Amino acid sequence: MKKRKKLLTDRQKQFAVEYLIDRNGSAAAIRAGFSEKGSRVTASRLLTNPNIRAIIDKKTAKIIEKTEMTAERAMLEVKAIATSNVRDILDYDPKRREYSFKSLDDVPPEFWKAASEVTVFETPGGTGTAYRVKMHPKLQALKMEYERHNLIGPQAGVTNNTNMFISVMDYNKALRRVGEKEITPEDIDI
Repeated sequence: MKKRKKLLTDRQKQFAVEYLIDRNGSAAAIRAGFSEKGSRVTASRLLTNPNIRAIIDKKTAKIIEKTEMTAERAMLEVKAIATSNVRDILDYDPKRREYSFKSLDDVPPEFWKAASEVTVFETPGGTGTAYRVKMHPKLQALKMEYERHNLIGPQAGVTNNTNMFISVMDYNKALRRVGEKEITPEDIDI
């Protein structure tokens, strides 16, 4: 005897579609028409339903295939932003004490991943061409890299700069107790 596949309701199907928008189960449950009050529990239950998971996984695979976005590619994009340096596009002339833009052939390809906007315009009076380069937020990318490598967060014993400062102070206190040299700013290579 064949086992019949359990069919999904329209709201369950809608939940799967809504979940793909932002991967927020609670919000997806509310948008699909489930009660706001129990949306977290509902989302958790729906996400464990194998038929719903199958829809989500199938649609996610199609999205990845269409966009060619993989976890590795996303990590490379974030890394390019985190390690970007605006001087990658500038040449410095020490005699004239002026910066000028490098030839496009000399700009590393990773730089363009970090640039969010490049504007070219004529200078006032028409004396030349000027460029304005806007970069993606570097601090966000650095934070993502820190989290990915577990350099910040509870598992690393550090949750933010304040805690890092306190940890250094506690470490210095411990060094004083045992008669060792304390850490100074010059000892820290940043």
